[in-house]
Amino acid sequence: MLRIIIDRRHDPYFNMGLDEALLLGKTFTLRLYGWEPPSVTLGYFQRINDFINVKKCEELEIPFTRRISGGGAVLHMYELTYSIVGHKNILGKWPEESFEIILEFIVDALKKLGIKAKREGINDIAYNNKKISGNAQARREDRVLQHGTILLDIDREIMDLLLKIPGIKSEDKKLERVSDRVTSIKEILGKIPPRTIIISAFIESALEHFGKAYIGSLNEYEISMAEELANEKYKKREWIFRK
Repeated sequence: MLRIIIDRRHDPYFNMGLDEALLLGKTFTLRLYGWEPPSVTLGYFQRINDFINVKKCEELEIPFTRRISGGGAVLHMYELTYSIVGHKNILGKWPEESFEIILEFIVDALKKLGIKAKREGINDIAYNNKKISGNAQARREDRVLQHGTILLDIDREIMDLLLKIPGIKSEDKKLERVSDRVTSIKEILGKIPPRTIIISAFIESALEHFGKAYIGSLNEYEISMAEELANEKYKKREWIFRK
């Protein structure tokens, strides 16, 4: 049965530590959470100086870390973030299948909010050709972790200040700024629905896609492991600057 955790905001080190702790566990869990303070995460395979303006992050005291999942650099500011973790027999035996299963759940949750978004490419969800949700995966043995963003609003100035577009991708998509590529719930609906409404849409969609579920909480072991991973891995420059 799916355990749903309605979590609070955490710093990037704990958030990424907790997602990894859940991946290393045995539960089938959907976590809905946020970020405090606003933060930047980098995809596992990315070269940090190609995608993040490290100097500006440090000047503005915006913390940043590297994820264990792929995908691109993300400014986590005004958003609802989800992570879903479970056995590959439920979430997909290979990455493409997992993206298909999980993104369908996200698309249907957005529809319940009045947003007719659709999957774009392998791991994005878009509305009118602009990304509203970016998603990434990590896998360990028979376990799958997918996490992603649902943009509630956008501070385009800060986003363009902190994130970079590689030259080739910029030329290919005719983008001048990172923020040219994205949109948000506020831009689409003209307002941000109450958080309870947004979370209810995701819970309803999860029930439809994954069957029975219950609202649960983290256990002491998961919290302890998340804190250990945050301190011993995600805060370490050796991990963050490994590429």
